Amino acid sequence: QYRENTYEDVAKFLQNFPGLDKSCIGEILGEGDEMSLEILTNFVEYMDFGESPFDMALRLFLSKFRLPGEAQKIDRIMEAFAKHFCAQNEGVFPHEDVAYMLSFSLIMLNTDLHNPNIKNKMTEVQFIKNNTGVGDWPDLPKEFLASMYNKIKENEIKMNDGKGALAGAQKHGLLTRRSKRKNWKPAYFVLREKNLYIFKDEDEASHTSPEELEDDQSSQKKKEKKIMKVSLEGGVQLTTLGNVKGPKGKVVCELAVSSGSEQKSDADSQVLIAAEEEEVKAWAEAIAKVTDNPFEELLSHKMDNKRKKSK
Repeated sequence: QYRENTYEDVAKFLQNFPGLDKSCIGEILGEGDEMSLEILTNFVEYMDFGESPFDMALRLFLSKFRLPGEAQKIDRIMEAFAKHFCAQNEGVFPHEDVAYMLSFSLIMLNTDLHNPNIKNKMTEVQFIKNNTGVGDWPDLPKEFLASMYNKIKENEIKMNDGKGALAGAQKHGLLTRRSKRKNWKPAYFVLREKNLYIFKDEDEASHTSPEELEDDQSSQKKKEKKIMKVSLEGGVQLTTLGNVKGPKGKVVCELAVSSGSEQKSDADSQVLIAAEEEEVKAWAEAIAKVTDNPFEELLSHKMDNKRKKSK
């Protein structure tokens, strides 16, 4: 007999059905509409954190999805996590706000300790100091904070999804790129931290390890695979080009790396891409998040102007 799915059913499906995009799950959980909030509540309450060490509960929680990039969405998700953990583990924290703040602190510590690009690692003393005297609640025991620090140091919280270069990527997908011969060809783009990698296809991306991308000594392997790297470290500009003809029905954009960048790129400083308008906006938003560059709003403004002119 047919039964209409409940929010609990949806939450169980998101956690248990294999092959779902973890980034999409995170986006669903982070939305602020009534339906998404109900799904988030059921998603969290479906998990058993009872008598679990705080770091283990956090690891389990973050293994089920990928945190979205928007601050408000992360806030909703982590607030729900802290509330549920405290409900199942009374007495561990003086208030759920303390659990909420520590969860953020551990995620930041995890990035600090295990990101090879960060040279000056946070010390145990610094971590304890950062989590002492916060808010109006009693301080957590220093022994407890030291234990949390060392657990993260010894065992990284794995929040990656995908395979190879796709693991931990902020965004990846197939776009159309103009070659040096001015021909439009499909290429697979992967945004990782502050670098944009261009592969021949998704298979090549999934079979290239993150270590290969980060290790300068493997540059020869990247050349053999014809992988191109565009560093976004010095800032980028993404602008629509109305005077360049691209594939039918697609918006042509120029991704130009700032000349002030100290990072060398394997690709030219100018990359022309073409995609559906909504896809271009999505890429603009993703790049803006990793570069702290507010050009996404400018791009949307230009697209809106273009739309008005075409009417």
